[in-house]
Amino acid sequence: MRKRHILSIIVAAAILLYLFTRVDINKTIEVLQNVNQTYIILASIVSIIVLFIRVAVWGLFLEPYRIGVQKSHLVSTFMASQFLANVTPGRVGDLVRPMFLKRWYGTSFFKVLPSLIVERFLDVAILLLFSESLILSYAVGLNQLLTTVATFSIILIAVGLVIIFKKGLLGKALDFTLSLFRSFGWSSRLRRNIEELVDNFYLGIETLKSARLIEIVGSVFFGWVLYGIILYLSALALVPASQLPSLFAVTGFMALAVLGGTLSSLPGGFGSIDAIVFFLFVASGISEPTSLSIAVVYRFTSYIIPIIFSSIFFYMEVRH
Repeated sequence: MRKRHILSIIVAAAILLYLFTRVDINKTIEVLQNVNQTYIILASIVSIIVLFIRVAVWGLFLEPYRIGVQKSHLVSTFMASQFLANVTPGRVGDLVRPMFLKRWYGTSFFKVLPSLIVERFLDVAILLLFSESLILSYAVGLNQLLTTVATFSIILIAVGLVIIFKKGLLGKALDFTLSLFRSFGWSSRLRRNIEELVDNFYLGIETLKSARLIEIVGSVFFGWVLYGIILYLSALALVPASQLPSLFAVTGFMALAVLGGTLSSLPGGFGSIDAIVFFLFVASGISEPTSLSIAVVYRFTSYIIPIIFSSIFFYMEVRH
């Protein structure tokens, strides 16, 4: 096991230990025993709806490639990869989507890869937008610093997109790197393989330019709004609406938690997301036992339910 993963496990364990030793566990259990199951059911249903919205986004990304993916395969390939993404560090399971497509339709992995990269950049950009909106509205004393950080992050995303999707820039970088190994016999063979992969990658990018990007952006944006609603419903299961922050604020909480969760290499941002949700609700005036209960319920509705649901499709996909 890599040192980074060991460190992540230690950090996550330390965070959870801190939370459960700081908070009165008996009171937390008491709060959870009085949970409103109706809101948990609603949040779970919304979680499944979000999965199908992401299936639709996946279909919009694939549309320009004219692969002719059947709807059943569209659902199964996405759901199977979603299951793996939720149980692997850093959501690396997302990469199996093109692999499943290659098995069914023989399409190139690197040709479809740009769609995953654009999707990930969209996710991060929208989460940064939600986070910055929350900061501008509530964190008055930190507005300038945090807004600068968020703006700088968005600029980095834009620069990253330019570098990745500008063939000339990436080509020069690869040429320089490969020139360092010119004296080795295997370098020429490696160059040919890399050039073939890069050609497939940029063929995929050119194809992606004809995608319905407005619909893709709108669908991804709506999906993250629904994730905010999932957190809000999870909180409503424990706290009256009159005592909760607004849905707008809670959506910002969700965005900050998910972005913070990317710092952890553990599946599902385990530990990081839970701690951020806990501290944000405590900061908004919710008691510690109730805030910890909200984090537990949110973990169930946004993580456990999708894993259970997507595992069915994963089993179907690997069985064939």
